[in-house]
Amino acid sequence: MAEKSITLYCREGSSDKIYQVNLRAKGDAWVVDYANGPRGKALRPGTKTETPVSLQAAQDIFDKLV
Repeated sequence: MAEKSITLYCREGSSDKIYQVNLRAKGDAWVVDYANGPRGKALRPGTKTETPVSLQAAQDIFDKLV
C-alpha cells in the first residue's frame, strides 16, 4: 500500500481551521501523524502512533481521524 495524506478545512462561524493527517511507512511498519491549527498560522504537529504499528492498525487510526 502507498502512503496517504489528506488535508481538511473547516469554516464554521468565526473558526477557520486546517487539519492534516498522514499515513506513512516507517521501516516495516506504519505511523499516523497529524497537524492542525488556524489557517494562516503555524500548525501544531502530533502523532497518533507513539511507535510504528501494523498497516491495518494504522489504516484504522487514519480512517477514524478523517
